[in-house]
Amino acid sequence: MSGGRWLLRVGEFLVGRAARHLPAAARDERYQEWAAELPVILGDPEIKPAAARAARMLWFAADTLRVPPCGRARAAAGGLTAAQRATMPARVPVGWAKAVP
Repeated sequence: MSGGRWLLRVGEFLVGRAARHLPAAARDERYQEWAAELPVILGDPEIKPAAARAARMLWFAADTLRVPPCGRARAAAGGLTAAQRATMPARVPVGWAKAVP
């Protein structure tokens, strides 16, 4: 198995784990959306060197696991009101916190 294919399988595993925590109605669609991003990131010629593309793809896949499962399920199932969803803090990486208004 080539290195790129192995990386894609790891990425697909990670997004599959994240999708399992979603309600059944959204699970397949979200998995397909996230999994479709993986080869695009891995094949992006603007990101050099190839190791940076691999790292970015794995970072994206791992990042799908960051939102707490109960929060995703409740929000997707309508367990939160619009006001509650609007006031939930965005999950911003620490390094980006100063750049976000």
